Amino acid sequence: MIEDGLVLSALAAVALGVSTLLLAVAARRIGTVVATSATLVLAIVPLGIAAALTDFSLRLEWRSTFVLFCAGSLVAVAYLAAIESFRLGPVAITSPIGSSAGAGTVAAAFVLLGERPTAAQWAAVVITATGVVLASLRRTEEGTRLDGTGPIYAVIGVVLGSVANALVRDPVRDLGPLEAIVTQRTFTIVVLAAFIGVLAWRQIDLAHAFDPRSVDLRGLDRPIVALLLVLGVVDALAFVAFAYALLDAPAWLVGLVSQSGRALAVIGGILLFAERPSRLQWSGIALLAVGLAVLSFAA
Repeated sequence: MIEDGLVLSALAAVALGVSTLLLAVAARRIGTVVATSATLVLAIVPLGIAAALTDFSLRLEWRSTFVLFCAGSLVAVAYLAAIESFRLGPVAITSPIGSSAGAGTVAAAFVLLGERPTAAQWAAVVITATGVVLASLRRTEEGTRLDGTGPIYAVIGVVLGSVANALVRDPVRDLGPLEAIVTQRTFTIVVLAAFIGVLAWRQIDLAHAFDPRSVDLRGLDRPIVALLLVLGVVDALAFVAFAYALLDAPAWLVGLVSQSGRALAVIGGILLFAERPSRLQWSGIALLAVGLAVLSFAA
């Protein structure tokens, strides 16, 4: 039933909203590389427990496995980009941009899966994209310009994450939700480890964004370790809810509803980090909300 898919998508949305705020805190304490790696690895624990408590049966069909490898690779880079955007901030801006992955999933599902959104839904995608642009800008004495590099990384995360959201639909339905998510997450961790290894080996720091040589594990005190453990559980919950929702609802709708939860972090960015979006950025956030609302009601 599509209603069940919407309920699970809403659960994923809440989990993503919470994880966005927690990731912002973690990334600013221990860096993007450690926060990303710890979250992805720790999420394997609750996924493993869920597998042990269910009739988990891993079937590696070549087509589904290849698709999950592609999706897992995209998610690895999308995670790094998204968490870097939270670290650089402002979270009140980068988080709403991240929520536009729902609109991006509409376009990805159209291109990759042949799903057919309505004219109203396409209009909402345009509204959402306009909101992303406005939310990313800030007026200065020199003119209107991007509000730092945080929004750029957020957009990269949105594009890659949207494609991954669409790609996992068929493997979820062919292999099963938990089987598909565990396989994808395994590929994500392997690709992330390889990516970090290459950066360290080649001494590449990508403009000081993901430099593994700058990792300082002294920040791993008890509070941050507890935070990372909670992050792992919340992240796993979001992915499992997302996967089960794909059984009952189209990929574009699941992506839309689940990713809208990141917009919840706007309040957190204002309260936790004392961020103050400009009027131009508030107008972009408002357009993002309108676009997401239109997409939801047009479902």
